[in-house]
Amino acid sequence: MNKLPAIAIYGYSDSGKTTVLTDLVEKLTESGHGVCTVKHTPADVSLDSEGKDTRRHVDSGSSLTVFSTGVETDLMFPEPLPLNDILRLVGSAGSCDLVLVEGFKSSSLPKISVGDIEGKDGTIMRYDGDLDPVLEAIESEIRITEIENELPGLDCGLCGNESCREMAEEIYEGKREVKDCQVLEEKDLNLRVDGEDIPLENFPASIIKSGLKGMLESLKGVDDDFDHVSLEADY
Repeated sequence: MNKLPAIAIYGYSDSGKTTVLTDLVEKLTESGHGVCTVKHTPADVSLDSEGKDTRRHVDSGSSLTVFSTGVETDLMFPEPLPLNDILRLVGSAGSCDLVLVEGFKSSSLPKISVGDIEGKDGTIMRYDGDLDPVLEAIESEIRITEIENELPGLDCGLCGNESCREMAEEIYEGKREVKDCQVLEEKDLNLRVDGEDIPLENFPASIIKSGLKGMLESLKGVDDDFDHVSLEADY
């Protein structure tokens, strides 16, 4: 699954961050984006209530409880999930191309601060009352993530950057091109599992390729000079 662009919006309580987030959702939706949102609070609170049937499901040991009504569907996990797991869940269940997260100020996500809170690592800008530069920053983040999804995600360092994210930023700025990725340039083996491309560094790719070649050459009916192999298997 491709990575979804996600941006955290953080600030002190009552700083207006929820208003900023909802205003952004409205503007981005109007411009054609599908937006999913995540609200985080460090408090030990639950949307469920003691004695309700859904709480009885959870208390019985259910690892996921779904509450379906005539107007909505709620998913309840009996434990807090790491942010990356939440984003994967949102990406698979929601119809969106962007996730706005309220909170998670200590995460590694790019962030927008609201109010006079001290800036956190990864903060790309501070909201000053004008949504336009925030929207521009979000559009940039969407494009950078799209570029990052074209790269193998190995963070191998062969391009001279510490991560594929840094490489994507340089491509976005016009300093590099996707073809400058050495892993993509040298790639002559494609691995797909359940329809998803699996990125391979050169060493494991060469091991798989040479091992497969050796096995095929031992089979009857396979010429030694074959130059292309396609293999599918059900498990």
